[in-house]
Amino acid sequence: AVVSTQSTGAKKRRRIFEENLERKGLEIERETYDKNEGMDIKRVVYVKVHASRRCLFEYAEHLQIKKLLKIDPMKIFRDEYKEERTWSEWKVFSGLHSGEKFYKDEIWDEMRNHRISARFEERKADRFINHDEPGFFTTSERSLIVSYILQETPFEEEGIRGPGTSKGEVGIEHLLKDDVYLSWFPLHDGPFQLPSIEDKPPEEKVFLNDRQVLGLFWANWGRWAKYQPLNRIRIYFGDTIAMYFAWLGFYTKLLIVPAIVGTLVFIIDIWSIINNEVVGGVCVCVC
Repeated sequence: AVVSTQSTGAKKRRRIFEENLERKGLEIERETYDKNEGMDIKRVVYVKVHASRRCLFEYAEHLQIKKLLKIDPMKIFRDEYKEERTWSEWKVFSGLHSGEKFYKDEIWDEMRNHRISARFEERKADRFINHDEPGFFTTSERSLIVSYILQETPFEEEGIRGPGTSKGEVGIEHLLKDDVYLSWFPLHDGPFQLPSIEDKPPEEKVFLNDRQVLGLFWANWGRWAKYQPLNRIRIYFGDTIAMYFAWLGFYTKLLIVPAIVGTLVFIIDIWSIINNEVVGGVCVCVC
């Protein structure tokens, strides 16, 4: 979402920029609010930017976003490792194959929860899981695509960057410097408050969005000692943020042992100072 002001000098550049965004497949909505500033009333316009399905497909291929394929990794595993053995192999050489079978069974169990991913291609969209569902692209992927378009879209009259166009005439960052827009930021996906279940029948299911799930199982003081839902964090905030919190959790766990040792050393030092005759004599003399 982008926040803009209705300044007269910026109207033309803003209009050209938003028209170019619509040509690229983005959908634009506007909401106007009157903000009181003392005796004056300032009008603020919120420009909401959404990516259409065609736009998401096109730029997902351009940005080489990886999505899950419909290929079953278990079938590959069966063909490669679960070949049928003869009676003699299992009976006569059972001792030789026991360790190998145990190792392969571990691989089998590990691969049950894994899928194969590949770079998305629009012409091969039907090969990807849930390609026709509204939630095919995660919140972080949609934000990435819209952010890329906002930063690479020119605001020229023709809408195309010509040979004489400078680098500063492209992207929303330059418009922010010229006060064409006040700010730009992604909106949260859905409400944060949990839905009320008091008026609903017991058999009716209640669905939570990703933001509510993270607020309930992650951004909660009561969950500080629990495992972090890193996959949910990755889906909502992206790989970089998920990697940061994964490292933060790992680093915090590593500090538990040094913290315990440091606390014990601190207590021992205080105890030794209290029971030290030299330190006690010095304190008596000073007093």
